[in-house]
Amino acid sequence: MRQDFSRLAKITLIYGSGTVVAQVAAVLLLPMYSRALTPADYGVLAVVGLVTGILTPFLSMGLGQGMVRYYYEYESAQARQQLIRSCLVAASLTSLVVTVLAWIALEPVVSLAFTSADYTAYLRIGLATAFATSLAAIPRYTLRVQQRAGWYVAFTVGQLLLSIGLGIYLVVIRHDGVTGALMAGLISSAAAALVINMLTLLETGLGQVSSAMAWRCFKFGVYFVPDALGASTIGLADRWFLERYSTRVNLGLYNVGYRFGQGVQILAVGPLEQAAGPYAYSTLKRPDFRQLWARITTYSLLTAAFVALAISLHAANLLKLLTVPAYYGAASVTPLIALAAVLELTNWFVSGGFGFGEKPKLAFAVTALGGIVNLGVNWALVPRYGMMGAASATVVAYAFMCVTSCTLAQALYPIKYEYGRVARIALVALGLFALGRLVAVDNLALNILLQTLVAFSLLPALLATGFFMAEERITVARAWAALKARRPWALGRV
Repeated sequence: MRQDFSRLAKITLIYGSGTVVAQVAAVLLLPMYSRALTPADYGVLAVVGLVTGILTPFLSMGLGQGMVRYYYEYESAQARQQLIRSCLVAASLTSLVVTVLAWIALEPVVSLAFTSADYTAYLRIGLATAFATSLAAIPRYTLRVQQRAGWYVAFTVGQLLLSIGLGIYLVVIRHDGVTGALMAGLISSAAAALVINMLTLLETGLGQVSSAMAWRCFKFGVYFVPDALGASTIGLADRWFLERYSTRVNLGLYNVGYRFGQGVQILAVGPLEQAAGPYAYSTLKRPDFRQLWARITTYSLLTAAFVALAISLHAANLLKLLTVPAYYGAASVTPLIALAAVLELTNWFVSGGFGFGEKPKLAFAVTALGGIVNLGVNWALVPRYGMMGAASATVVAYAFMCVTSCTLAQALYPIKYEYGRVARIALVALGLFALGRLVAVDNLALNILLQTLVAFSLLPALLATGFFMAEERITVARAWAALKARRPWALGRV
């Protein structure tokens, strides 16, 4: 089992390295963007993200998830290449049809759903970007299912660097505002889609496609469309309520604070899901798979808890370092969004039984219920509590989904999760967050030091509570001894 964890950890770290670059780049852009764009401009970007986020699940219609599910059932390289080509053609066609329909319906939808028709021009750029991004979906799923994490990260970082360069030029130098920020995303997404599709077709060849293969993947993956739509509702509906019941400035501040909290998604949740999903299906037939999945879940939640704790403690510090005073209020929602990201990862792991037991319809049902809960809580809280009500609604929805998914999935595909250890992670992390708030000081440099010390106290605190098993302590001790023997100068050997 140790080899399994080592292999999965390496894949996760590769995915994580790319997302770290992305998050660092986004943070470094903030000082420039916060001076070139107003909080109200960020509100416009939030509306574009809302609409494109809701549309995205319909573009490829779950074909990528279906391809990941059945890829390893085809043993020959020729059959797998045909599967990739078939899903690529089918997803491209569905994306084109959905985008055209959305383009036609956009203007009347905007007039009905939002308080201003000014969003229409920006949303057209967003639709084009979503279409370009969808064209790269199957090639990206291919790299994931083949566990070629290095290539996946290379494409991600390449697209990111292009987007950053264009953003600096269009927003900071040319002062094109929101239009410049959106055009940077469109151009970089289109360029990335062109390159990754060409390389995919060079590898698979221009052979025959199979409608039967595409249909099989569609039948499995289509149930993930409402699931993804529900997830989009949970993650984005708060923007609609804020746009309707608050000001565009508050919407922009919420969007900035949300992005900091979303660092947990970018740095931990995303890489862990990208690595663990294909890995799970490649080891599903092993007799010890359920035990392995339970342990992977524990370690993944520990990783996410650490990232969430660090981001929550440092959100205010980072905003003071990187932005102007008009943005400082965004830090208030970051801890709740970070907590929601950890709950999202928890739900993803415990709902794995739906996929393992080939009952994806249940995942849709849970997500649909979560979306309904989210809408209800947003409706109740946002008009009165604004940004904090919106963030709280996200937490409540994911907490509800965790409990419901675990209950249903355990009945379908029982897995003995390490509930006691997971609860200990949660309690220690929450306690340290409270401690960080208690010791916070006004001096920025000193506060950064104090919050860093509190964040890095998570593992020692868990060790003191007896969280780690004997075999884990032995493994860590051996690794430490080996590292110390190789690099004594770094570890202070006397």
